[in-house]
Amino acid sequence: ILRVWEVFLIPITILVTVKVVQAFKEKKRETYLLSVGFFLICVAGMNDMVIDIYTGKNIYLTQYGFLILMILSAISVAYKDSRNERDLYLLTRELEERVQARTSELQKKNWVMEQDLEFANKLQSSFLPVVSPHIEGIRVHACYMPMVQVGGDLYDWVEIDDNRIVFLVADVSGHGVPAALVSSMLKVQFLEYSKRTSDPGQILHEINRSICQLSIKYFVTAVCAVVDTKAMEISIAAAGHPDPIITYKNQAGTSQKRTKGTILGFLEASVFHTITIPIHSGDRFVFYTDGVTEARGDGDLFGENRLLEYFEKGKSDNLEVLVQGLKQELISHSKNELKDDVTFLVIEIS
Repeated sequence: ILRVWEVFLIPITILVTVKVVQAFKEKKRETYLLSVGFFLICVAGMNDMVIDIYTGKNIYLTQYGFLILMILSAISVAYKDSRNERDLYLLTRELEERVQARTSELQKKNWVMEQDLEFANKLQSSFLPVVSPHIEGIRVHACYMPMVQVGGDLYDWVEIDDNRIVFLVADVSGHGVPAALVSSMLKVQFLEYSKRTSDPGQILHEINRSICQLSIKYFVTAVCAVVDTKAMEISIAAAGHPDPIITYKNQAGTSQKRTKGTILGFLEASVFHTITIPIHSGDRFVFYTDGVTEARGDGDLFGENRLLEYFEKGKSDNLEVLVQGLKQELISHSKNELKDDVTFLVIEIS
């Protein structure tokens, strides 16, 4: 067995010597230590072999070489762990610094975006009418609550003359800045076309034609109405919008006036029919977007029935109180978290 070991020791020694040279080239300290340990074992083994051949004795230097190798291996492992911990610490610190820098950058960009949205919100709010119409015999109150800082809902009115006023309530598909830009465009178009005609159906037709010509498709639901206090009638045309609610002061019950019409921006050739109904003192007309009936709380929609019941119970309430009350009802029902833009407008014939 000893002679077999002596035969194999020579190539092993050569191999270890080559590995030691490679280790020094790689310049890794733990590799230096292990290579030196193996080299010492080989040297000790060669000595044991030479002494055994010439004297027949063995002083067992190899076992001391193994002891040194074990010690150097332990030192090498400890050194490697220490270096890995140091490298990990440096890497972690570098990553933390990068994260902090990136977070700071994102906070700055977010602050800028918040400022832009706040400005957009103020600008959009300034587009909405705040002064009641000057036409005698009409009282108007409206509510607008965007889901985010800016939204795609719109309400507006234009006084045609001393006896007539035209209203528009619209809902642009989507939310945020893109929808707000489209709603701003709608306001400009409404102001322009309401000067040319007092027919609600024709106004919607012209707005629809303009939207269809946009390169980017947006869909809009809308309702347009003209109130004439001299003729005591209201003309209404709709484009895929929720049906308006009517409450009669001297009659029981609250109803919805069924309207027809395709959404704006879908087909340029769409025709919007105008219906005309008589009005009386004390009548109320409610125009709203689907964000009202679709206000959701714990999976429960506010719904049309609840909306009809609210206006039926509030027939004798002051108009401003009625509008503020519905606003609070919707906020409470949706747990202060609107899922869509909310807009409604109430017209009272006095």
